[in-house]
Amino acid sequence: MVKKIALAVLGLVAVVAALGLVKFKQIEAMIAAGEAMQMPPESVSVAEVEEQIWVPSLRAVGTVRAARGVTVSAEVPGLVAKLAFDSGQKVQTGAVLIQLDASIERAELASAKATARLARVTLRRQSRLADQKINAPAERDTAQAEADQAAARVANILAQIAKKTIRAPFAGQLGIRQVDLGQIVSAGTPIVSLQDLETVFVDFFLPQQDLPRIARDQEVEIRVDAFVDRVWMGRIQSIEPSVDPSTRNVQVRAVLDNADGTLHPGMFVEAQVNLPAATPVIVVPATAVVYAPYGNSVYVVESNEPKGAAAAADQNGAASPEGAPPPQVPAMLARQVFVKLGERRGDFVVVRSGLDKGMQVVRAGAFKLRNGSPVVIDESDPVVPQVAPKPEDS
Repeated sequence: MVKKIALAVLGLVAVVAALGLVKFKQIEAMIAAGEAMQMPPESVSVAEVEEQIWVPSLRAVGTVRAARGVTVSAEVPGLVAKLAFDSGQKVQTGAVLIQLDASIERAELASAKATARLARVTLRRQSRLADQKINAPAERDTAQAEADQAAARVANILAQIAKKTIRAPFAGQLGIRQVDLGQIVSAGTPIVSLQDLETVFVDFFLPQQDLPRIARDQEVEIRVDAFVDRVWMGRIQSIEPSVDPSTRNVQVRAVLDNADGTLHPGMFVEAQVNLPAATPVIVVPATAVVYAPYGNSVYVVESNEPKGAAAAADQNGAASPEGAPPPQVPAMLARQVFVKLGERRGDFVVVRSGLDKGMQVVRAGAFKLRNGSPVVIDESDPVVPQVAPKPEDS
């Protein structure tokens, strides 16, 4: 009985050992297959690292302001008796815009003029009597004061009548009319905006560290997204002497010609201050940069082909000891390189360190790569990076 049990146990151990050996061989084969397996190469587009000559510049966003711009308002209250302009009209200096009712002031003016005439007559009479020593000098002085007061009263009423006629303070273009005929306006009521668009200002801000690089009369290029094919040239007119303590930025004002009136006050523009010296820079397409919190990087495409016959023999010998064909080695690999970036213009960005001229970097498809990934170059991408791209509307 014991002998039968021992034989059964030995048989069971033999079966378990055989199964374990089979499973071990299977796992060993799977590991070998995994080590021999290669990831298929990723299709990417590449671009060559270039050296370009860039004129250094400072960029900022700004706002257009009219060289002269006001909202014409009523200085005195009154009834709008006449409208002498249309909305959007161009006017010259001194042109009448509206006329307020001045009938009461004109009636007072007639009375004041009559009083003034009487005061002048009285003054002449008192002066003759004083010369003849008939009356006291004080009477002539009183007549002189009354004549002066009457003349001042006339001048005061004339000034009030003049304020009832509202004129353009300078030549320019009117905006939309804000009052109507017959409306009673009070002092300070806005009537219409007036903008002189022949010359405009562009106000923008630059960081305080750029102060040593800017000066009056430096050239400024102005671009507006509404006119992508046009550039306005201006110059720096003034620099704010104080720095904003909350932002540490300094305000700069450029002046430029706007004879055709294309630029309007309030427009959002891009201002570029051109600095004197042009410098060579290393640039790559901006799409080649992989941005990350721990550092920006690009993928450099390098050849992975064996060098020399010895290397090929070593690879062949190590590939298949049992005579199997050697594994296929990818021709190109992507190597991750960390870079320091500088200014960006159009489709390009400056690389201050990390790359050399002539290297090939992945321009499209970098998001799906990792260091050492096999790649194949796709030459079918027609997009060509440009420093000053001009997108076309579809």
